[in-house]
Amino acid sequence: MAAEETYSRRLEPAGLTRRGVLGAAAAAAALAGPAMGAARRLAPSDRVNLAVIGAGGKGADDMTRLTSQNVVAICDVDYDHVHKSLLDRTGNVAPAKQAVKAAYDKAQRHGDYRRMLDSQKDIDAVLIATPDHHHAVAARTAMERGLHVYVQKPLTYTIEESRKLAALAKAGPKLVTQMGNQGHSGDDGRRVVELIRGGVIGRVHLVHVWTNRPVWPQGVAKGPPMPTPASLDWPTWLGPADVDWAYNPDYAHFNWRGWVPFGSGALGDMGAHLIDFPFWALDPGLPTRVETRHTRWPGNPSLWDTAKRPAVFTGYPEATLTHYEFG
Repeated sequence: MAAEETYSRRLEPAGLTRRGVLGAAAAAAALAGPAMGAARRLAPSDRVNLAVIGAGGKGADDMTRLTSQNVVAICDVDYDHVHKSLLDRTGNVAPAKQAVKAAYDKAQRHGDYRRMLDSQKDIDAVLIATPDHHHAVAARTAMERGLHVYVQKPLTYTIEESRKLAALAKAGPKLVTQMGNQGHSGDDGRRVVELIRGGVIGRVHLVHVWTNRPVWPQGVAKGPPMPTPASLDWPTWLGPADVDWAYNPDYAHFNWRGWVPFGSGALGDMGAHLIDFPFWALDPGLPTRVETRHTRWPGNPSLWDTAKRPAVFTGYPEATLTHYEFG
């Protein structure tokens, strides 16, 4: 990859780093005109030309519901991992993934979604199922090209990114965008909201939300450098993360949630699902106070350097308790 195409912080404010991910869209309304690409007009009978960014793991699971569409491109940094995501415990392609494999086999393959979206012009929409630190970058890159976007939760890595993506969506009202908060679309969730709003248990004063996360290594010290698997493009996986970490299997392909540069911990994983229901049912508005108590952070607090964002620490604490108050 050429130097000018990397995710280096030197590219700010072009928008390819976490801090500057949407810097070029600071005045997002300005993108509503010629700067934003135009989506292809689709008839109800048309099939959507779909690309998936992060084709293994959760991306492969999501794609089981989308093989009725025209899968024209897949993008991933490790196609060995993608292949393993299609297999069952016997090493054969899982029955539920047969159609996904057939779609993947016909699609064009890419290793960098920026290059994919610049070079392949027949894409209508993208599904994004990457680690958290890529969500906003990939979504912004697609939306600026006039592509519809489905991005897995959490929507972004930071609050600032979320605000800027929302502004970008407002600037392109013809774009269809959705976050992968699956429970919000289910009948069980809607039924809960109906019951609470109907007063079945009376007025709600306090809600407790619990999860068994983390189910990955968390609250531990950063691991030593390890040889990168031959199939993995590690620099592209790191992408907009503001760190230059060597590969360790504790980071990819699943355990990234517990590390500050790549994921958002248990709160970003399950909080996006579980906190959604009481917030939806009660409509309390924005919190007036948020406080988190936690076990000891892994690493050395003295490593804090305000010139080196994003992190004071390398990993998230082993456990946290976050308290929200509403007016």
